[in-house]
Amino acid sequence: MALSINGTRLQFGPRSVDERMSHWFGLPANAARDVLIGIDSVTEWNNFIGVNGVGELLRNTMNAEWGSRGHGFLGVHRNQAIPNANEWVTGASWVGFTKQDLNDDGLWPGTEGLQHPGSTSTAATNLLTLNEIPETTTRFEHVWQDMSGVAGAWAYRIDGGSWVDNPATRTNNNAMKRELIASSISTSLDIRPCNAAGTTATLAGYDGVILLNNNTEGTLYHLVSKSGALAQQMARSSRGSPLSLFSLVDTLDLAIIESGNDATTTKTVGDEGNPYLFGLNLMRICAAVPSTASIVLMTIPPLDDATFPDRPISLQEDWVDETFKVARAVGAPVVDIFTAWGGSYTAAVNLGFTSVGDGLHATQAGHDDMHTRLCATLGIT
Repeated sequence: MALSINGTRLQFGPRSVDERMSHWFGLPANAARDVLIGIDSVTEWNNFIGVNGVGELLRNTMNAEWGSRGHGFLGVHRNQAIPNANEWVTGASWVGFTKQDLNDDGLWPGTEGLQHPGSTSTAATNLLTLNEIPETTTRFEHVWQDMSGVAGAWAYRIDGGSWVDNPATRTNNNAMKRELIASSISTSLDIRPCNAAGTTATLAGYDGVILLNNNTEGTLYHLVSKSGALAQQMARSSRGSPLSLFSLVDTLDLAIIESGNDATTTKTVGDEGNPYLFGLNLMRICAAVPSTASIVLMTIPPLDDATFPDRPISLQEDWVDETFKVARAVGAPVVDIFTAWGGSYTAAVNLGFTSVGDGLHATQAGHDDMHTRLCATLGIT
């Protein structure tokens, strides 16, 4: 049974919403802001249905409000997780991690972190190319993994120039490594699974880049979208847990986490089908956010339980209730899309917010509404 009165979710507990949001609302207008948003296909799959997703809408709004310090994290996982997300051109020899990999180091499990067995060939199948470069990119950070205890030899080249060996380690957090490169990118960034001289081919893992500019003010916005089972996969406890993504920013000011399309009775792995475990995973994600940063949680839109009988409304309501329980524990506000859209798929369709025919994903009007509600919660006019 949903914890609500007249359609309004109850918010009570040991911490007030204002407590966790005080950092965000206390930032001066000219502050450098680090923002991370983690959402699944239901609220981000903009390329799938040809709309501007709420993640990109919020990025644009924050950039207009405070300016931009860069494009943030562009992970290779997006080409696997988001249909038609063409930031990266992935050579066929780069393959996805699997949950069974003993060295499960990718930011995302499944087919979404990329690794390569190593090759000295410059054939297209061995290249990984970032080909959508914002004009203001003046610096960037590599984010990668060392695979199977090997140094992970790989090289990069900028705009088709000379190959350069992968940089030295700056940080090492759950096998994640980063290095700042003080060079601009105009057209492309290529990754090659061997050293620059083309003499050593070694197993390599690569996660993506953080694109930066020289601005000292404005927002650095990391859109970490993922299709399906968001909370379960973000909170997994393997060596390369996606919880390490919170180390992508030196000082995180805000994390926006959507509860994810995890609710189903047909699976028993992880949190799927178990609201209690889902709540624990969501709590683990919030616990990974620095204590000084603000948190906003967001529920998913109601799903079509006729198309997906394994996702009954009662189970969806349990997921929403678990989201509110976590919110009360950490003092975070909830943008409750589920309840705002009527608590049923039919109601959401009647509002014009969901009608793409697959029982899951929002229309442009739906993404616009989510964006409006997030902006209201964040005090953006």
